[in-house]
Amino acid sequence: MFKKINFSYLFLLISFSFLFYIFYTSELLKEGLIRAYYVKYYFFSLFLICLSLLSFFVENKTKKIFSITLSLVLILLFIIEFVLLFDFKNNELKSSNKIKIFRQLKDKNNETSVSFYPSYFFDIYIKGYDNSKFLPLSNISNSQTLYCNESSNWITYQSDRYGFNNDDKIWDKNQIDYFIVGDSFAQGACVDQSKNFSGTLSNIENISAINVGMNGNGPLIEYASLKEYLKVKKVDKVIWLFYPNDIDDLQIEIANPVLIKYLNDSKFTQKLIQRQNEINNLISKRVNFEMFSSKFNFLKLTYTRKFLIDLMYKKNLKSNLKPCKITNEFKTFEACKKNISEAKIIENNNREHLFKTFENIIYSANKFTQNYGAEFYFVYLGSNTRYFSKNYSDKEYYKVLNIVKKLNIPIIDTHQILKDYPDPTSLWTSRWGHYTEYGYKFIINRVYSLINGNF
Repeated sequence: MFKKINFSYLFLLISFSFLFYIFYTSELLKEGLIRAYYVKYYFFSLFLICLSLLSFFVENKTKKIFSITLSLVLILLFIIEFVLLFDFKNNELKSSNKIKIFRQLKDKNNETSVSFYPSYFFDIYIKGYDNSKFLPLSNISNSQTLYCNESSNWITYQSDRYGFNNDDKIWDKNQIDYFIVGDSFAQGACVDQSKNFSGTLSNIENISAINVGMNGNGPLIEYASLKEYLKVKKVDKVIWLFYPNDIDDLQIEIANPVLIKYLNDSKFTQKLIQRQNEINNLISKRVNFEMFSSKFNFLKLTYTRKFLIDLMYKKNLKSNLKPCKITNEFKTFEACKKNISEAKIIENNNREHLFKTFENIIYSANKFTQNYGAEFYFVYLGSNTRYFSKNYSDKEYYKVLNIVKKLNIPIIDTHQILKDYPDPTSLWTSRWGHYTEYGYKFIINRVYSLINGNF
């Protein structure tokens, strides 16, 4: 009887401790700003308390079976974590390649940062930061920035004065010929700065080009970036790079309280040009937090949860979505899980309202551009999935193009450019990747020729 009560009290103590920890983290440490995220943990802790109370009335034999089973499950999970975490070739524990490279760069240059994308801050808590009032659209300025690796080399770049992947000297010019808006393709994943869209165009004689692209950007973030940074210099032409997953990104962006103001209020601005120090400080805090928390990945079963998330992708989404890479991309488990829930939302809901919002954004972006005396060009970047998969659907491809045509906006469709190309897959690093160096050069030169009527 003593052992029975002893075990039950211990179980009850652990359950209440877990509830207290959730309360402390949600309400005190994170000031209740993301309480909705912790609801599931509150319910789980209450479930544990109920279970521990029931244990007072359970027979010793049943309790022993339960405790042995629970212990074996925990042991198994940590064994799996160790197997996934251990580098048997080098006889050492793995650390994320990106984190390892970042630490090496940081040792040489303390000002080194890592590229974070704006949508990363939608649901992330940072003490003193309210994501309902402020959303950065760029990275740390004037910093060596670790970006990505889709070949054999990790790409780093020196960010410009506003935290984008450009040669900073371009901002000193009196006029910018090309102002490029988009996602990771505009930012230049994963090639050297001189070989991305703005870099390649700037290498053409007497041409100046700037991009305000960031990984994961969708149409609403792109419109926000246009409104914040187009006014810095006189611009001749705006190139809006559209990628097919942009409509999916829009599903999440319209729920953000900051971003939606850009669409609903034509005069809204965060005045980000004057707030670069705030952006620098915010991202620095997040980088430091990620580096610190990476030391505890084993206790958090990070590799095991990543493995399970990848299985969920294969089982539930069946195709076309990129597997989550927690340990390789400074991603948290919750960020990966959010990708799955987003995909299900988009799959199950009517998408018509998204296309109406998209049309509104493109209309507003074109009007805003014209008000600043610039020309607006819409570039449809054909999905690599179109060329890697036999089951690609063209339905939304025509829908997007018809919307832009209706607005009388010039369209450059890279799918038409690649239709007669011998092997379009050779222009991408992989099915889930971006353009190769040659792929960027080929597409950019064709886009430039078409805009200037030389193709």
